[in-house]
Amino acid sequence: MIVSIHQPSYWPWLGLLDKIAKSDLFVLLDNVQLNKDSYQRRNIFLAGNSEKYLTIPIDYFMGVKINEARIKDETFPRKHYETLRGWYMKSPFFAQVEELICPLYQRHYETLIEIAMETMLASLEAFGIKTRVMLASELDAAGAKGELVLNICKAVNATSYLSGKGALQYFQERDFVAFSTAGIEVVFQQFTHPVYAQYGAQQFIPGLGCLDYLFNCGCEQGKNVFPADSSAGNSA
Repeated sequence: MIVSIHQPSYWPWLGLLDKIAKSDLFVLLDNVQLNKDSYQRRNIFLAGNSEKYLTIPIDYFMGVKINEARIKDETFPRKHYETLRGWYMKSPFFAQVEELICPLYQRHYETLIEIAMETMLASLEAFGIKTRVMLASELDAAGAKGELVLNICKAVNATSYLSGKGALQYFQERDFVAFSTAGIEVVFQQFTHPVYAQYGAQQFIPGLGCLDYLFNCGCEQGKNVFPADSSAGNSA
């Protein structure tokens, strides 16, 4: 069984969706410390010809975990919806994608993990990704960095761990040895970002939140970005 692990992301970028699509199981790392400047609570979108952050307001304090962070401004869903509408209303598939996001922005959220989870699951559905998702907080797995990842993989009986290249920053030789000893193969993701027409952009800007692709290309085309035969096929 191929397992991937990552923190939640607000409307995740295509690279994260690619990793999830190539997994049998995706573990959402919700019980680790929040980085207030990361994509755990914000993402980049295209406003005209420039990149702009859209950030979820939270009551942040040092050491708060992702699943403990509470929403600071309960009116933010309406503000985010209106902001996205202003940025993308002239895009080719705005009306179609508006049907997807409007119900999410009409809900009341008390915690960051609620809205982050909703946008991730909506993204998976929009792109036709059927990988099973679970929360790390549901597992009995402790540790930090490579040790935590290994313990999660053990807890779910993984045979392979699909990692983003960012793990190379904290994976050490002993981590690779530990995975090998546990009989778990470590595989690093190979991802080529698709290039597509972005309304209003003078040149293509990669790495944006996945809504940018949907607004410009539509949900039907979105289901062709991560074809079924490129995933693990949910064979677990």
